[in-house]
Amino acid sequence: MVNTEVAALAGHLRGDHDQLAPLHPLADTIVKAAVFRQSAHAEAFNNHGAAMLCLTRFVNAACEGIYLINRRHMPYYKWQLRGMETLEKMAYMKEALEFLLTAENDAEGSKLKELVIEDICKEFIINLKRQKLTEGNWDYLEPHAFEIVKRIESSQLRA
Repeated sequence: MVNTEVAALAGHLRGDHDQLAPLHPLADTIVKAAVFRQSAHAEAFNNHGAAMLCLTRFVNAACEGIYLINRRHMPYYKWQLRGMETLEKMAYMKEALEFLLTAENDAEGSKLKELVIEDICKEFIINLKRQKLTEGNWDYLEPHAFEIVKRIESSQLRA
């Protein structure tokens, strides 16, 4: 009888984990992308090195978010962009993310990168809404992350 109760509890926990666990890392990743997006814009005017570090971290957070939206773990950095080709949702963002990493950093390139970053953020919001993970109409990513956290029913996972 004890084994049956343990099995039932394990099944319940496993089901809860399978359904909800990706939401917390997704919310965390969305916040990171929002922060690095803002930092890349702010730093671009004063410190090009810091701007590039923020841009790289934005791209990494965006990649991770795309994998999480697809309920997949992001592979090792050498394969994270190539692996996006196999994803069902948002695979088309691979080219934009690669552009951010490889395009020129002159004045014209920086302006274009800012537009690409904004487009990537908009695509995230569109996809989060498609999956009914957010309903807000904010242009900034961070409030959407808080909407995702609200959807986590388990108080242990929400913390």
